[in-house]
Amino acid sequence: MPDSRLKTDEKGRRWIGIAAAFAVLLAGAVWALVAADHGGGTGKNGPPNGPPNGMTEDMAALWDWVDPLLVRGAAGGIWSLRWDVRLKPGEAGHLPDRLGLSPLDEKGGDRGTLTKRSKAAYGGTLTLLLPSHGRGEQPEDAVILFERRAGERDGLLAAAAEIGRLLAEAAFEQTASFSVRGETDSPQAAERLAAWADARLEERYEDGGTVSLTYRTRQLHASVPLGRGRTANLQIALHTDRTDGTISLVAGVPLITGDYAASD
Repeated sequence: MPDSRLKTDEKGRRWIGIAAAFAVLLAGAVWALVAADHGGGTGKNGPPNGPPNGMTEDMAALWDWVDPLLVRGAAGGIWSLRWDVRLKPGEAGHLPDRLGLSPLDEKGGDRGTLTKRSKAAYGGTLTLLLPSHGRGEQPEDAVILFERRAGERDGLLAAAAEIGRLLAEAAFEQTASFSVRGETDSPQAAERLAAWADARLEERYEDGGTVSLTYRTRQLHASVPLGRGRTANLQIALHTDRTDGTISLVAGVPLITGDYAASD
């Protein structure tokens, strides 16, 4: 399918990731993710030339599952990674420097309720979102977003590992999540992905041309509570365009998240 059609279709269905991140900042909420090997797992699917960890293992697993389902393969999908960071009083000013971003304006030049810093890095775009009223004496939440077209698997895993390492070395309290999106030609893509993941359906939601499915699988490290003792760690959404029938697939661990306001 021509690139122009894919771009038009994806731009016409913008996911409100920045707005979601903004809501997280205002609410002061940080996801309570539980990873079996949080900060350092065991297994073969870790970052190249480095120790494996839960996030990169989960990314490698999702890569394998979506690769046969996406028209462009996993390498052609748009990958969105997100870290929710809980900052102690006084730490906000150190985070941009840690990520190689421009410093916060201590003289009040950052207008509005949300401060944004962004740069090209690791073959994609790295973005930091902070409440502009920060720098105070209260703990606060920040969101770090990284988005790139995967290109090649090892490069994507290495980028995720490096950003996680920078945060871990600074002892920032953090939780991570990620998603991949792209076009599929299979109306059964969600069911096929769930079968390969040996996943159990926990929740289903349908609205117009979009179906959202939330699963639990033992094949992934991360998890998020759903309530009533249930947890989930794989979410899949399929959207069918009513005009041309194009099907978009989004899969996230533990839930779909990221900056979906960005276009291809």
